[in-house]
Amino acid sequence: MLRDELLKQNSLTEIKMLDKNPADYFFPYIRDSARKAASNCAYARMNLNDTHGDGITPLHWQLNQRNCRALTSSMNSLARFITYPEINSGAGSLKLRALLSDYAALIEETQVIGFDLQGHLQQQANSAAVEETKNGIAQADSVRREDIRN
Repeated sequence: MLRDELLKQNSLTEIKMLDKNPADYFFPYIRDSARKAASNCAYARMNLNDTHGDGITPLHWQLNQRNCRALTSSMNSLARFITYPEINSGAGSLKLRALLSDYAALIEETQVIGFDLQGHLQQQANSAAVEETKNGIAQADSVRREDIRN
């Protein structure tokens, strides 16, 4: 069953190479996991652009930060996994190595989205503070006018 799944993901030549680098068997599964993380980044970016920051909540930022921590943990685990001599058996060209740069790019994108989310949240807080100040001034002006009339 695993071999059938492997044949769906790789050519016979690639499978023969996996016999030399068995760790590369995990490549399609880790790559798919990275692709799902990339789609999370794309979804966060799309929501950020579609709402122009109007519907951004602290939960969006928290989810983004959680995603960034998960990506960093995955990349670090993959880096350690690749360096184990029992796994790597001295081969310098594991396909898995290429995924490290993919993870690094995803982490960078997630961080950029996090900064954008933070900026939108700050802008929302500032707008709310300005609105509250305007309401306070209007209320004080109303009280002042009432005092003048009396």
